[in-house]
Amino acid sequence: MGDPGPLVSCAWLQENWIDKRDPNIVLLDGTFHQPMWQRDADAEYQECHIDGALGFDFRVIRDTSHQMPLMLPPAAQFEKQVGEVMMMM
Repeated sequence: MGDPGPLVSCAWLQENWIDKRDPNIVLLDGTFHQPMWQRDADAEYQECHIDGALGFDFRVIRDTSHQMPLMLPPAAQFEKQVGEVMMMM
């Protein structure tokens, strides 16, 4: 299959996740809404998400050294934090 990178097309997702359920692929649902939108991303995830996708909370796994909130952390920090979350599941 090769490494497609962190972002993939809908066609790639259909072929590799939905059709085959490749166990080497972890699908993360990072739905997030600004507070002013008055929407509950956690409730929306529970109500409707791609089957098998894990909820991903940008409020927890983020780059705390960046001046902007909710920025993805550097790759090593991301891998460590996601790995910790996966071990708790």
